[in-house]
Amino acid sequence: MAVAITVMVLVLLAMVGSLWWLLPSPSERRRMKLRQQAFSQGLKVREARDEMAEWQISEHERGLLMEYYLFRDEAKNGQWDIVRPGALTGKLEEAALLEESHPPQGHLDWGKLPEDLVLWRRRHQKYSFYWFEQGDAEQLQEAINGLKQLRQY
Repeated sequence: MAVAITVMVLVLLAMVGSLWWLLPSPSERRRMKLRQQAFSQGLKVREARDEMAEWQISEHERGLLMEYYLFRDEAKNGQWDIVRPGALTGKLEEAALLEESHPPQGHLDWGKLPEDLVLWRRRHQKYSFYWFEQGDAEQLQEAINGLKQLRQY
């Protein structure tokens, strides 16, 4: 009888442990909340693995680079990049791609934005920013507000 109870307790612990292991970690929950905040304001989110490979950024260095983006259907064609000063050094030149539709750089207050936000990008109707999701909800809101302002250009 004691052996049966011990086995049942061990099986129960194994089951609970397996379920516990599947739960998201605190950092995963934090990132899910950030993404939900972006979704609620009309943004979409995707992993930027292709860009990481192109810019030779290792996932082990800083984590996974994410692109938060939205569209402006009525926008005319245009492309530009605004690279955070000092970010992606050697991988992209600052203001690597500028056209007439490029916004004035004075629009961005880098001090209020997440430190890991490395790039603003426009590709025709798609406006986006790239970051490693290390900031908090307030910094994300500043980035979203900045993106909505840049969407005017």
